[in-house]
Amino acid sequence: MSQRAKILDWLQQRGDEGVHSFELYEARMPRAAAVICQLRKDGYAIESEPCPFRGEARGVRYFLRPVELVPGATQLHHEPALVGSGSSPYDPYSEWA
Repeated sequence: MSQRAKILDWLQQRGDEGVHSFELYEARMPRAAAVICQLRKDGYAIESEPCPFRGEARGVRYFLRPVELVPGATQLHHEPALVGSGSSPYDPYSEWA
């Protein structure tokens, strides 16, 4: 299983608990942030928030959020919902604006 698939699976399983960046590192995924960045570019709604880990160590906790329903859809899912010509419904830099 690829790191991408492992991270997506873990995010889906954890739900609102999320996955800490240090947990990914301990699971031998030192480039998890790069994978998550690519997942965001591919349209996955992944949020992150600063979060301590085991005391004072600093890192982030990642959360996979459902995408909005598109007209005619019957259920929410975490597959990328690309709109138009390759644009993504999630802009990872919008939270910094």
